[in-house]
Amino acid sequence: MACRRSAVRSRLAPPKSFKAAHRAAFSLTDSLTAFDTQLIYGMLCHMKAELVIRDRRLLSDGAIIEIVVWKVPKPVPPTEHGWKYRLFYGRPGQRLVGYDNERGKGDHRHLLGDELSYVFVSLEQLLDDFEADIIAMRGEPI
Repeated sequence: MACRRSAVRSRLAPPKSFKAAHRAAFSLTDSLTAFDTQLIYGMLCHMKAELVIRDRRLLSDGAIIEIVVWKVPKPVPPTEHGWKYRLFYGRPGQRLVGYDNERGKGDHRHLLGDELSYVFVSLEQLLDDFEADIIAMRGEPI
């Protein structure tokens, strides 16, 4: 069963509550006391990563699409954004397209065994680029 683009996008987009929670947290910083600031520092610097997307699909031709994205409290060096991600398209034992940001390597992608640097702009752009590479590889929409 092939996946339609609208179905993929709706399941991959971060929940609205995730975006709203971050907006609300940043708007509170204007009225914080010193104690509140220390409390928030402790929460942000020592909190665990938050799973944002975990999706695995088996396509009708046996190919696999797997997307895992975490919001992390600190960027994964040498990146400067707060995301940790692993995106995979391929078959068992064979990666055809992949995107990840490994510690020490930063953002990069894999195409047919070649590792190429990747400029991370946003989570939305990352998902769009991944989908475009899959479509280019397959020669048809997913």
